Amino acid sequence: MPKPIVVVGSVNVDLVAQCKRAPDAGETLYGRDFHAGVGGKGLNQAAACALLSQPGPLVHMVACIGNDPYAAMCRDAMAKLHIQMDQVLTEDTATGIAMITVEDSGDNRILYIPGANELLSVKHIDKAAALIREAAVIVCQLESPMETVLHALALAHEAGVPTLLNPAPVQALPHSLYKQLSYLIPNETEAALLSGMKVETPDDAIRVGEHFLRLGVQEAVIVTLGGQGSVVVTRDGSTHVPSKKVKAIDTTAAGDSFIGGDIHAAVQYGTAVASITVTRSGASSSIPSLSEVERSMQ
Repeated sequence: MPKPIVVVGSVNVDLVAQCKRAPDAGETLYGRDFHAGVGGKGLNQAAACALLSQPGPLVHMVACIGNDPYAAMCRDAMAKLHIQMDQVLTEDTATGIAMITVEDSGDNRILYIPGANELLSVKHIDKAAALIREAAVIVCQLESPMETVLHALALAHEAGVPTLLNPAPVQALPHSLYKQLSYLIPNETEAALLSGMKVETPDDAIRVGEHFLRLGVQEAVIVTLGGQGSVVVTRDGSTHVPSKKVKAIDTTAAGDSFIGGDIHAAVQYGTAVASITVTRSGASSSIPSLSEVERSMQ
């Protein structure tokens, strides 16, 4: 049986308002549509892995949700995606919420209330230690407490498990962490803030990727550049993978869906996944199936 994919991270309910443009301070505008869905960077990435690996390895989520009606929405969504929930723990608090405004241009603004996600602790990671040590890969983001993420990555690294970090929402990382990462996947803003370097073009992204490799990232740095595609940087060289030209409807889960695509050919695959995701509304619900991605690449 294939080793599992383990995603340590956030589970949210997304409250999404669609409008021509976001209101300015003190301004009230009519919206066009509203819907509630399930997301969170962790769950979105787990959803992408689950949808794109069928039939294949099981995807396990290590997360905390609240004790409220939103929690049932989250569990139902994970069950439909066949995401394993043995390590999804219920805490006596509110489930994480993301309030999202999506403009007609496809751009979004997100206000994140972490709720139960803040309670994912080192103890929870220790409870899932056996699962993590047997994983094919561990995937993390930064919507969970930093101490917890660092512990999960260290545990996996010590066990020889490949580690992948999407450093979003971006915050300062200890330099010692980079040597524990197999793969680092920031977008251009995150890469610039973490490195202190300008990241506006593919050439900039290559330079910043080389910087992170010097800090210790082991296998590859992949910098996503929105409409400019992405750049893969390894010790053997670098590759620019252009984006596919599509009309963006909602970019909410684009970066998260990219993570689920399995490095050079894999990035082309991830680009195809993200290009479909941005043409649909929603977060985890916008991520395509394996067959949809394969058709788009023909």
